[in-house]
Amino acid sequence: MPDITVVIPVYNVAGYLPKCVDSVLAQTYSDYAVILVDDGSTDTSGSICDEYAEKYANIRVIHQQNKGLGGARNTGIEACETPYIFFLDSDDYLHPETLKICMDLAKPQDCDMVFFDAVAVDEQGNLGARYDLPLPDSLFTPKTVPAVLFLSGAWNRIYKTDLFIKNDIRFPEKVWYEDLKTVPKLSVHAKNIRYYREKPLYYYLQRSGSIMHTPDFNRLVTERIAAIDDVWQYFRDRDLWTAYRTELEYMRIFHGFFLPVREMQAASNTFPPFADRLREDLMRYCPDPMSNPYLATLSGKERKMLSLFVERHYGMVKLFSAMNKWVKGVKNVFKK
Repeated sequence: MPDITVVIPVYNVAGYLPKCVDSVLAQTYSDYAVILVDDGSTDTSGSICDEYAEKYANIRVIHQQNKGLGGARNTGIEACETPYIFFLDSDDYLHPETLKICMDLAKPQDCDMVFFDAVAVDEQGNLGARYDLPLPDSLFTPKTVPAVLFLSGAWNRIYKTDLFIKNDIRFPEKVWYEDLKTVPKLSVHAKNIRYYREKPLYYYLQRSGSIMHTPDFNRLVTERIAAIDDVWQYFRDRDLWTAYRTELEYMRIFHGFFLPVREMQAASNTFPPFADRLREDLMRYCPDPMSNPYLATLSGKERKMLSLFVERHYGMVKLFSAMNKWVKGVKNVFKK
């Protein structure tokens, strides 16, 4: 039996899928399986999956009616027969050493999770921002799980498959922010976590069809708040609220302010009403957000943005956000 299964949910990504799958086949680590979950594609994605499965013995295809990204991942979890599992989005791709580096860390220490950094890339292959995590080399739970583990996606880590099975945790189907609803719940059940920081191992494609570029701000705000509420309730139901209160509050600050502002900053006409909804939610559950100790990990500009948001100076928030984006863009140019 292989050590790890790479689960790739597939839905209408014929133009991106070959590069994604080829990046797995190019791995320097060979003891892996691949499950391609064709989630009701209406383009040629399904036939591309079949072609790969016919050619490579370690690739399996599951065709199903559309269940959304979360539902496709769940199908992969149920079909997984290996100790470890990894979720790769079908328009993204991997560094050739991703699996080797992760498994070299995971197997000797019996890790429940191994984290790594990702880097944004556009459709021309130009590298953008690096998604790095301010984490120590090793972490142990309970309680020492830092808030940053609640903030990142499902795709920048490998997991023990049993984390899902034993704790009966799955991704919600056909919703946005399925990662946000799931990853924090998994994190508190992990007892041995490692973080690899030397180089990004995952290439995260920025394309116009993603949620980050949606004009549907009503759904963006509604589903983001619903996802945060879902996680908070999970912790309350399991008597984990007190132990993780500051982490959960920071999660609401991060996902209920910083990310939505980034997503909506270009929409000047619609920003104020949606910002009011986000601010109302934040202040209801975090009446003194500026006191959260995790704010110390942010830059002075980011803390100032939050302060302006609390005071409802939305125009200044947008200005600071645009300035930060411009400065990061300039820095990335000079790094090349």
